[in-house]
Amino acid sequence: MTHFFSKLAYSFSIPILGLLTLLFPALVNGCTSAFDYQERKVVTETNISVISKSGSKQSEKALDIFVFNNDKLRRLDSYQRFESWEDGRLGIASCSGEKIVCAIANSGYDRFNWAQVNNLGSIDKITVSLENERPDKCTSCGIMEITAGEYAGDFALTPLVSQVVLRSVRCDFSGQPYEGEKIKDARAYLINVNAECPVNAIKQDYPMRIINNGHLEEGDLDNFICKEIILQNFHEAIGSNVNKCNLEYLCFPNTSQVESPGSPFTRLVLEGKIAGKTYYWSISVGRDNEGCGIVRNCNYIYDLDIRRKGTSDPDIPAGVESVQFKLVVEKWEEKSTYEILF
Repeated sequence: MTHFFSKLAYSFSIPILGLLTLLFPALVNGCTSAFDYQERKVVTETNISVISKSGSKQSEKALDIFVFNNDKLRRLDSYQRFESWEDGRLGIASCSGEKIVCAIANSGYDRFNWAQVNNLGSIDKITVSLENERPDKCTSCGIMEITAGEYAGDFALTPLVSQVVLRSVRCDFSGQPYEGEKIKDARAYLINVNAECPVNAIKQDYPMRIINNGHLEEGDLDNFICKEIILQNFHEAIGSNVNKCNLEYLCFPNTSQVESPGSPFTRLVLEGKIAGKTYYWSISVGRDNEGCGIVRNCNYIYDLDIRRKGTSDPDIPAGVESVQFKLVVEKWEEKSTYEILF
């Protein structure tokens, strides 16, 4: 027990109440002494099995766990940080009673950045930027209700991002004056990308901050840790043989119901040259067959079959006469899929 409370004093942090609360978090709930809360079992440990639900292998995980009282005010009860961890059982300390646990992995924040968190609602005001996301280190979050001291079971952490994949592409210009031409100097990228998201996003209907608004803006990529999550180049010309490129991109959700200048639809753009002239084949991600757009932690996989020259503007979706495609949509971690053919 002595070891437990020694470890507890090191792990807890409730910034608003200062050093006294760091040492005795149970005082938030009115306990008057260490003897008091030991005797009443106010401070307890709850075991949870943390499971990462990302579809890619994650590394260098830092995990922040917040415990809030499950009442009207939902005030912060305790906070712990694990600098590294593996999927499996963790012990989280808190006062007794009904609680709401929020866990955030790979946020890029250190423990001092969370000083403004004093209730569950304040978590919603903290956002993460796409510029800091990496394929092997995606920001993930989960929330669940528990009874402190009882085994809480599986706690799922799901990424805030979704993945867009250009799995394959080919071109067939049979019957056209430019039959036999290839698409050269090709590259593929995302435009109208939502680059900001709340760390506790359950459903994000609209983009918070747009990058590559209407076209590829090289300057928007300068602050990215991994530019390839937005832009990737082809190393050879695209011809009639299927190019299994498997280009993977990341973006935050965008399910705006109506497209407008402030909330454009996120698009996957293939750019390339035919006979020296640049064309664009653009697809609004997740919008086909009455789709709602990009939903958190989903995988949008495209196979493209280019039949005609594209448009002169990357923000104009290509018509079915120019490009036919197959779309596979799946939960990133669960691999349950459905296909849409065009």
